[in-house]
Amino acid sequence: DLSVLGFDPFKQRKQLMQNICFIADVAVLPRWIRVSQILDFVESIHPNFSRKRAEELLQQCDEQDVAFDHVVLASGSAGTHAGMTVGLRASGSDLPVLGVGVNVPRDEQEAKVYDLAVATAEYVGRSGCVARDDIVADCNYVGPGYGEPTAGMNEAVLMLARLEGLLFDPVYSGKALAGMIDYIRAGRFEPGQKIVFLHTGGVAGLFAYADTLTIE
Repeated sequence: DLSVLGFDPFKQRKQLMQNICFIADVAVLPRWIRVSQILDFVESIHPNFSRKRAEELLQQCDEQDVAFDHVVLASGSAGTHAGMTVGLRASGSDLPVLGVGVNVPRDEQEAKVYDLAVATAEYVGRSGCVARDDIVADCNYVGPGYGEPTAGMNEAVLMLARLEGLLFDPVYSGKALAGMIDYIRAGRFEPGQKIVFLHTGGVAGLFAYADTLTIE
């Protein structure tokens, strides 16, 4: 049986949500809010949120000089993919970004992301910081179509729920996770490399797929 933090996510959702906290679908903070304000908000509404732990994690990220090798994220409407790439290149980072496509063929997806990245870079005053080669979208994990479950997604979502207590939605992050796992198994990421996987939320969508996810 599927268990997350000791709870059945289908029968004990209310109890489970008392122990899970996330801010969905946020790749970068909007201009009108700061990290401290997000902490204030979550602290005021979530009974088990630990502000101290959150601040400790932020401090550790600032103090530790950790070098990453790749960023992996879901690439759909293009906002997250384009925004992440612009942010990295505008700040002088050449960290590779791999977008795992969830809806259309590679050429179409990369063109969509690049066009948005160019417009975004121009908007923030960093025109020319993103090259066409910076945009990489692997669309081999879409499966039958947008929102349609795949065996790889099914395995990846259940694996992380069972082993790490992490929930991924089947439409976006679940397929991106399947892609990253396949890359690791195929040796396309080298042993010892540090991979940043961007989870863009959407956990609530998981429950809409309760009847289609295969649980052995």
